[in-house]
Amino acid sequence: MSRQLISVQGEIRAILLIFVSKESANFLLFHLQRAHFFSRAGGEVYSLIQKTISEGRDLPSLKVFLGDGAISKESLELILPALRDMGSLSNPLADAEATYKWLEELRKLRLLGNIASQILTTLEDEAPKTQETLHKIDSLLVEIKAGEDKDRIIHIGYGSTNDPVVGEILSGEKKDFIRTGFQTFDEESGGLLREDLLILTSSSSGGKSAVAQNIGVTNYQEDCRNVAVVTLELGKRQYVERIVSELTKIPYRNIRIGDLSLSQQTKATVAWEKFEGHGKKNKCRLSIFAGNMTTVSDIFYLIRPFRYDLVIVDMITELDAPEVDGTQAQKLGMVGWQLKQMARKLNCVVIALAQLSEDGDVKYARAVKEHADLVWAWDRDGGARASKTLTVKQIKTRSVIPFDLLLAEEFEVMSVSDKTPKRIKKKISRDEDKKLAEEILGEGNS
Repeated sequence: MSRQLISVQGEIRAILLIFVSKESANFLLFHLQRAHFFSRAGGEVYSLIQKTISEGRDLPSLKVFLGDGAISKESLELILPALRDMGSLSNPLADAEATYKWLEELRKLRLLGNIASQILTTLEDEAPKTQETLHKIDSLLVEIKAGEDKDRIIHIGYGSTNDPVVGEILSGEKKDFIRTGFQTFDEESGGLLREDLLILTSSSSGGKSAVAQNIGVTNYQEDCRNVAVVTLELGKRQYVERIVSELTKIPYRNIRIGDLSLSQQTKATVAWEKFEGHGKKNKCRLSIFAGNMTTVSDIFYLIRPFRYDLVIVDMITELDAPEVDGTQAQKLGMVGWQLKQMARKLNCVVIALAQLSEDGDVKYARAVKEHADLVWAWDRDGGARASKTLTVKQIKTRSVIPFDLLLAEEFEVMSVSDKTPKRIKKKISRDEDKKLAEEILGEGNS
């Protein structure tokens, strides 16, 4: 490994900063991982620090830690001169942040070097195993990204990390929900939370794509969100035709076969220019990705640079999990898990479409539902077709008590609207709320 990709001085400095102040210690212990320490001395000392913490013991003073005989003589010969050269620090936290940033950059560079080595070895091989190399590179790219995610551990009580998420929860500030556009659901639950995975499932030709499309268009057109549609069945032309039908209420059949009157052509042109101009004016986009994407990794690396708020995947059964050598149900279970991880890593909502089985549940139900936060299911049988009403059952939810949504469909113009009866909720006045808060505070202080 090239010396430029290793900073023994930086690694030792990070270790010493753990002992300088509580703030710098909390920051570094929260963000550092074993992969940041490539030198023998750095790895040895960091592992000893982690072992002490994992055993539930407090870190001693730096003097005691260095003098208890647990650290090798070779490592001490590197640490002690660095300690003498460190001097006084006016802002240990800022120094800790800068040191971590440098070590994180070196970690990524080492992984990129590994990727380059994999590529060169494959190119020089007389019988290259290209697919195996691609899988290795895929894993290394995920590892590069993984270090950017915040640790998802929070300690409460002894050894508290004072995680800012607690303050955010207790502040009472409204969260950044992604609306569905179906008023009853949005009022009851607030909408969809970032990192949510929503599965939409119905019978064949049940309107899954139309419902998802309506949610996507609402977010782009009304809330100025960035929306991605990954269509694995429809082409981009077909999807644009559906959006034009929804915007204009011109029958989709007419648009599909090109049977438009002059007034309909004019209406469609004006509506599309307004639709596209909205994104330019408000700096938001609706993107349609249609192509040969077979895995969640394909989707992730394609859409990641654009920072989408909502990603629609149509549909889940078209995706493969080549790392799983098992049944279709097991593969779809892995796809569901990967979609949930994608929602977390991109800090967005993911809506994935799935097929409804003959018994009225999601096809390969357990595997697909396991990692979803919400699952909406409906069967567009003869009665539903005649009444043009969809009874959407929330067969899985984590935020509200499930209730049925009644949606009126006009699939001939790709439109869906909420017809769910209003659910009356009693609201207290501001004065009553203030009085109740004072009573609770008084009881807490007594």
